[in-house]
Amino acid sequence: QAGILVTGKAGGTIEANSITDSGFAGIEIRDGAAPTVKDNRITGAKEAGIYVYDSGAGRIGGNTIENSGQSGIVVGPGGAPEIEGNGIAANGEHGVLLLDGAAGRLAGNTITDNDGHGIVRAENALSGNRDPQMQTGDVRIER
Repeated sequence: QAGILVTGKAGGTIEANSITDSGFAGIEIRDGAAPTVKDNRITGAKEAGIYVYDSGAGRIGGNTIENSGQSGIVVGPGGAPEIEGNGIAANGEHGVLLLDGAAGRLAGNTITDNDGHGIVRAENALSGNRDPQMQTGDVRIER
């Protein structure tokens, strides 16, 4: 289970919370929901600190995401969030994982000390990347 579940085209703001030891994700965003998620501390989620998929979107910024069992932020099929200015560290796998069908924008995040890579993309999540600004399909990664 998620610490906070945002679904059904909901919006609103999730701000200044401490979300600890969630069973699945600290925050799960899906089914067309597009909240603003800012200035939260998310630690110890079993799988992902934040998981966005199934037409989930919104703005994710200024959060500290640490010690998730798998990845700090996962963007799954149909997810299209704007992820900017987060501190993502010490997760069991990757800082940010982009699965097939992921979209959105990543910019200005500090991603450190994860057991895997900082940013990982599935084969069809992005294609034709180029540095220093990688832009492909519907996902844009900026330094």
